[in-house]
Amino acid sequence: MAHSSLCENTDEMEVDSVHATIEKKIKGVEIHTPSDYVKLMKEARINPKPYDVEYLSHGFFSNYKDFGTLKSIKPGKRVGDANVTDIRALKYCLDGTIQYKLQYKDDWTSLPLPRQDKIQEGNPKQMYTARLKIKKSKFDHLQSMKNVILSDAHSFYDALPH
Repeated sequence: MAHSSLCENTDEMEVDSVHATIEKKIKGVEIHTPSDYVKLMKEARINPKPYDVEYLSHGFFSNYKDFGTLKSIKPGKRVGDANVTDIRALKYCLDGTIQYKLQYKDDWTSLPLPRQDKIQEGNPKQMYTARLKIKKSKFDHLQSMKNVILSDAHSFYDALPH
C-alpha cells in the first residue's frame, strides 16, 4: 500500500481534482443505491480515460491490528537528516518493511526500523466475515423511504442486514 502526501507550497493534491470532478457530476442527480454512485463516478471523467472505480464489499477490508505500531517514521536519526514532515510518500510492503520518498521522483528508500518496530510479515486477516448489520430503527427508516425512490432500488433496501 502506498500513501502520498501534499507538498509544501502547494494547495492541491490529485485527489482534490478527482473529488471536484465527481462532485460536479453528481450534483443534482438522484442517487438511490451505492451502485448509482459507482456509475456516476465512472462517468465523471472521459479523458484521458474514465476513473478506475472499485465497488468494495466487506471482504475487501483487512485487520492490521496485530501488525504492530511504530514509535517513529522519521527517516533519519542525526541532526540535519530528513524529518517526518519531509516525507512525500510511504509504501507498506508485505515483507514488513516500509519505504519512503522525499520527492515524488525519487526511488523508494527503506525506512530504518528498530528491531522491535518491525511490522509483522504476511497478509492481515479479513476484518469482516459478513456484511455489517444496521440498527433496526435505521432499517425501518430506510424502508419508510421506499415510497419516494424507484421500485428498482427496493430490493437493495430489503436486503440490508439488520
